[in-house]
Amino acid sequence: MQSVKYIQGLLVIYDQFLNGMMVNEKSLDLEICLRLVVFLCKMKIGGFIKTSLIDFPPYVCCVVFTQGCNFRCYYCHNPELVYSKLFGPIVPMEEIFCYLLKRKNLIDGVVFCGGEPTIQSDLFEVIYKIKNMGFLIKLDTNGSNPEVLEKVLPFIDYVSFDIKAPLQEEKYKLVCRTKVDVSKIIESINILRNSNLQYE
Repeated sequence: MQSVKYIQGLLVIYDQFLNGMMVNEKSLDLEICLRLVVFLCKMKIGGFIKTSLIDFPPYVCCVVFTQGCNFRCYYCHNPELVYSKLFGPIVPMEEIFCYLLKRKNLIDGVVFCGGEPTIQSDLFEVIYKIKNMGFLIKLDTNGSNPEVLEKVLPFIDYVSFDIKAPLQEEKYKLVCRTKVDVSKIIESINILRNSNLQYE
């Protein structure tokens, strides 16, 4: 059984890791910390591109594809991230954090897309941790969850907002093939308009 002091020390290292402080990447303690991240993180990640020059110009970034979406757009180009029967294996969060730690001076930012990232219950916590590691953050979203958007906004550097149709319930339903509360889309638009954030 580990001593209380060891556990306390481990929690200090874990806290430093989550806040982006440099720790010994080769230490067993860091490995345990990474496993704690995996254990605590509920985010479902369906894909991970380690290096991209086109998703967050002019920055070098990696891309995290979250699994699941609340829309069913007929033209979706990532159906394997939308329909559960097409889901592939989950990418371990440990893999992503390890990669980011080793590339801190080579990667500028991290892009969260999907699927729809804002349906992930711990999106804020994950973005907060990665932002505190010193990375820029870009969020791709359909704007259907303004409460989540507003919460993560202080830690985001750029938002790519996909407006699916004219802002009318019947037209959104036709395109997204599900009932959509268009007032939520409008609320998200206003949140971005009233912010100092760059968006498209």
